Amino acid sequence: MTVSPETTAWVQQLLSAEALHAVVDLCAKENIDVLPVKGVITGRLLYDDVSERPLSDVDVRVRPRDLGRLLVAGRRAGWGVIRVQRAYANVVFDVCGRMVDVEGTVGPPGLCGLSVDAMIARSSFDASLGFGHRVPELHDHALLLCVNVFKDKLVSASSHAMSDLTRIARVAPFEPRRLAALAQATGAATLVWIVADWLARERAAEPWRLVRGALHPPPRPRYAALFRRWTEDGGAGSLRLRLLVRLAHDSKTRRAFAMAALAAMSVETRLRERTQSFSRRR
Repeated sequence: MTVSPETTAWVQQLLSAEALHAVVDLCAKENIDVLPVKGVITGRLLYDDVSERPLSDVDVRVRPRDLGRLLVAGRRAGWGVIRVQRAYANVVFDVCGRMVDVEGTVGPPGLCGLSVDAMIARSSFDASLGFGHRVPELHDHALLLCVNVFKDKLVSASSHAMSDLTRIARVAPFEPRRLAALAQATGAATLVWIVADWLARERAAEPWRLVRGALHPPPRPRYAALFRRWTEDGGAGSLRLRLLVRLAHDSKTRRAFAMAALAAMSVETRLRERTQSFSRRR
């Protein structure tokens, strides 16, 4: 029997909500604030039916200082640990058969100055999933979604991630100038300008045209022009573009930090691979 994409998406949303419930309950016991983001939230916020929004995992954010405690608590609860990337403040669990991606930053470290601490402070509580949980402030969430598609070089971002961005700008009380001000305050003005420009050109998204106008010209116009040229050249998977993405922050200091974090992650990954290879040989 063939299962429709809508049925598959509905099941994914249902199972993801169950996994998130387990995460929220455990975090409450450990006195850890946890903030769900992206598809598990946007599926109900931005779509008439959750079956319109497929998702492959559950994304949550916690304060960086809480990540280690959550890792210990998750292991104690019997969750499988799929990946630990300390340089990126990232842990991926298997919870109730669903992948739960926990991060302590908004995007790769150094890419955006919006902190998880600030997002949690401005979040509100909701029960649309059938249990109490936090929901990001609308503009904070929109900025996180911008970072999410930008790190995937726009052209490689999933269709539902782009759909989330298009739709979130239509939700009241979204204000283009408020998002622009947040982007400027967090050093992400050029990044958001690039995303808004792409959405305005490729999706004819009027709210994003207004965001672009509020940020025009971007703080780093040469960077924006270079990013557009390299993505249009079809090199989305190239090393040069992957490095360019990490240099999006408007501050030189933060760009240096982003490259240091990338180098640290590369070293961590190599060490882990060598350790695993050595273990297999034994």
